[in-house]
Amino acid sequence: MKAVPAELPRPVLRAIGAMFPPVESVVAPDGPPQNLKEYDPEWGRSFVSGLATAGCDYATMLANVKVPVLFTHHYHELDEESGTELGAISDKQATRARDLVAAAGRALTYSNFPSMPHSMHGYEPELFTTTVLEWAATLPAEVS
Repeated sequence: MKAVPAELPRPVLRAIGAMFPPVESVVAPDGPPQNLKEYDPEWGRSFVSGLATAGCDYATMLANVKVPVLFTHHYHELDEESGTELGAISDKQATRARDLVAAAGRALTYSNFPSMPHSMHGYEPELFTTTVLEWAATLPAEVS
């Protein structure tokens, strides 16, 4: 943890702070959380290298969606200094995903929360619940 500020590029540090801010209701642990005590570096490496998703053809998957979709787009930004896209999915990628689902003839509700952390349900559970319930109320009876 001490090495993080010196080892990670500034845009990545900002992004991590935005995607994983502290939750006020959660008491900080005395030491690393359990998920870091048992962290498998191969898991992280597989996402950085692309191996984690190498067997998933997202374009084919989205082009064959059979149900309505709720897409909540969380923290994302372009670091102007480095040109690095930060967050889980860029605006361009989100647009492509939306186009693929639309081409499949399925309804897609897009809700943009550009400053929302990765875990919307953990950070703002009321907003998460409201968002899902309002979307679910629009579903046809045979889907819901």
